[in-house]
Amino acid sequence: MEREQLLPNINNPEYHSRLRAYWKDRTPQLGICVVIGINFEKNTAEISNGSVRVYPNLSEIDLISPTGMRDSKNNEIYNGDFVEDEETVYEVVWNQHQTSFWLSPIKTKINEDVLVYNLNNQTLGNGYSKRRDLKIIGNKFTS
Repeated sequence: MEREQLLPNINNPEYHSRLRAYWKDRTPQLGICVVIGINFEKNTAEISNGSVRVYPNLSEIDLISPTGMRDSKNNEIYNGDFVEDEETVYEVVWNQHQTSFWLSPIKTKINEDVLVYNLNNQTLGNGYSKRRDLKIIGNKFTS
């Protein structure tokens, strides 16, 4: 999937401070980084983990977009996060056809001992503004 499809507001400089980056080849050393800036002419990004600033090529990193929603602890939910409610564990994914973030179920909790796979997706946002029971439990990049 193209980065422009995932990040429709990427040309807005104010948006960069909310973007995160995952650099697969350097993740053990860097972890998930904050995007400081993007140079489209040089096709590079300036990213930082709080201690070190690096300048990878855009093709070497995955940009992680905020959804605009928050979890039950007021943490911003990002594309690729794993979130859970009392019954289900979801991955937050971008649905290009619906042009919205979706909760894609990974597992449903039936009781304390049994987890089953679930195939129903939900749009993140429709109805979620009143629903504050989701909790971030990890993300696909580091979990």
